Amino acid sequence: MAANDSGKTIAVLALVGILGAGAFMGNSWLNAQHADYNILLNDFGAFRSALSGDAEAQYIVGKFYADAGKWQNAIFWLNKSADQGNAQALSETAMAYLDGRDGVPKDANHACRNLEKVYDLHKDAANAANAGFCYDENMQAFAQALPFYKIAAQGGNNTVRYKLGRLYDLGQGPDQNYDTAAYWYRQAAKGNNAPALYSLALMYMQGHGVPKSPFAAYVLAKSAQAKQSGNDTNELTRRNFDGKLSEIETAYLPNAPKAKAEVEQYVKSHSGEETLALIDSRVPYTETVPE
Repeated sequence: MAANDSGKTIAVLALVGILGAGAFMGNSWLNAQHADYNILLNDFGAFRSALSGDAEAQYIVGKFYADAGKWQNAIFWLNKSADQGNAQALSETAMAYLDGRDGVPKDANHACRNLEKVYDLHKDAANAANAGFCYDENMQAFAQALPFYKIAAQGGNNTVRYKLGRLYDLGQGPDQNYDTAAYWYRQAAKGNNAPALYSLALMYMQGHGVPKSPFAAYVLAKSAQAKQSGNDTNELTRRNFDGKLSEIETAYLPNAPKAKAEVEQYVKSHSGEETLALIDSRVPYTETVPE
């Protein structure tokens, strides 16, 4: 008997044994103790189809085990479905390998490759972003993240636009290019992305990719402060925002003592795009779309 047939036979016999136990001990106990029995009660056809190799049925069975917290069984069926290109199974297994769920070893490379396969199936910005985030944040595989970030950035994802700017700013993945970094930071800043506003402030302080301007740096830093929330705050904290803001204030405010209250009021009532328009009117900048 082939190994695969043997595995199917064992699975069926195990389930038959569970049914027999159910007849002896009662359904309520089995419902509480055995996801296997619940699968049979809910959709025996799905389990039978899963044993026959149907990818959608394998996903259904795997998801049932996952919802019951039986991840060793879940990952077996979800992997079988994912191997046949089922997008839901690919996504589910990716999260399981990233988290290292009970009985599933952590494997960021496996997870990211699965998310890349989901993108290949759908060819959309949202799934490109997921693959990019995975390669960037979980593997620091910046060159692999880059093409996915470019796709997602074109689709309007401001978090990705910030992260893409960061790759060019630091030269991680692509060659360092301040002009391209400034472009993508600006696109994200127009959407009120606080880390992008902060990154632009630093570029104006240093004259990297944009004209050097303590005024622009200060206004953008205060805009970032006003618009931060949730994960933005964590990213700003990680990048020492408070310390840098103090440096930016020291560089600008002594020459404009009345500016603080005016700027704070302005950034609270104006969007990132409006703030950039104000800065451009004072510090001319020509935005060039990178190739």
